[in-house]
Amino acid sequence: MTMTVEIQDAAGLVEWVERRVADKMPIVDYGVAHRGMGNPPTANEHVNLHFQLPDDAPNGGIIEHYTRDMTVRASAAATLGNLQRELAKQQQFLPIDADDDLTLGEIITHHMWGPWRVGYGSVRDHLLGLRYIDGLGRDIHVGGRTVKNVAGLDVTRLMVGSLNELGLIHEATLRTYAIPQQISTIDLRLNDPSKLGQAMTDWLVTEAAPAAMSMHLAMPCPQPQWTLRLAYVGKPLACAAQMRSLETLLETHPVLVEAGIHIVANGIRTLDEERNQNQTLTAWRRLAPAVVKLIAPPVHFGAAAQSLCEWASAHDHPLMIDALPVHGTLYAGGDLDADAAGHLDHAIEQLHQSIGGMRVWIQRPTSATFEPVAPAQSNHAFLATLKKTMDPHNLFNPGRYIQPHFSPA
Repeated sequence: MTMTVEIQDAAGLVEWVERRVADKMPIVDYGVAHRGMGNPPTANEHVNLHFQLPDDAPNGGIIEHYTRDMTVRASAAATLGNLQRELAKQQQFLPIDADDDLTLGEIITHHMWGPWRVGYGSVRDHLLGLRYIDGLGRDIHVGGRTVKNVAGLDVTRLMVGSLNELGLIHEATLRTYAIPQQISTIDLRLNDPSKLGQAMTDWLVTEAAPAAMSMHLAMPCPQPQWTLRLAYVGKPLACAAQMRSLETLLETHPVLVEAGIHIVANGIRTLDEERNQNQTLTAWRRLAPAVVKLIAPPVHFGAAAQSLCEWASAHDHPLMIDALPVHGTLYAGGDLDADAAGHLDHAIEQLHQSIGGMRVWIQRPTSATFEPVAPAQSNHAFLATLKKTMDPHNLFNPGRYIQPHFSPA
């Protein structure tokens, strides 16, 4: 039996999980954006959980906003769009790259990030504390409003990227930031992305280091046109100084000159305009039947992008690609059936044999048979031990990624 339950408040969630634990009923919460990541539910009988506040929830889901301390405590069921609108009333925001309709809980448990990580860090860096329900139905509170040294296991950050396999987050406290006076955006045309990784370190220690950077295909393979998008934030004079530093860097750095990088557009955007633009550029990931995330050494990420385009050209598959160069992360995919996705997976496996890294399928065609994550991660045994400790009945998304190798209590 499978049923779906919608819950809109923390008290209701705690009570409901306690009943599920008592009934030994598995709970599946695969979210929205990454619903295809990992293995499908292994339990025949389970409950699908939908934990989200209504759009007209008071304060957009904010429980407390400490404006002077630049921190916010909010329900994990609040959507990012509603949180951003409420914070903007105090000229603050969360520098998190995610779609407006995604909940704070999903953003944390899936460790969602994007171009703004270059200058602001990821959600792991903003997270100060949280409350979650463990596998025994207990309401656990970890962390707080201030940054402190941690002795032992930092459970707060451990929950980031946990895919809701260790517990269900229902509240989070995060650091907020002042909305910049100006956001200057620059689009660069890049002829040879394989050269970019070699110059990245040099670039990031200059005044031309951006607050955000991403790379996109202006048109799908096999006729690639690469666009590198940058953003500078701060006071207008500071943004102008960084722009001049960028122009000098592009004219004088040997590798960047060799890569054929030149400015094709620049302008000034509001925060909302910039966020909307980033969401538009990555919208294909939520629509495509096949999406894979590659993580490679940053120095090799450009070569990986080129290699995937060559594969697309050789097999006559239009391929969408966007990348986060500083962190060596690349998303590729499109309208691929199971056979085409399998061939792409094989090409990626060969690529990783030469440059290292790993790959995670965000969305696989239904009939795909290849593993969702490869290569096998060295910390899996440690995660399995944590799973047994924090979810002894193996009720939270059982089998999605962590294979606990134990008989549930």
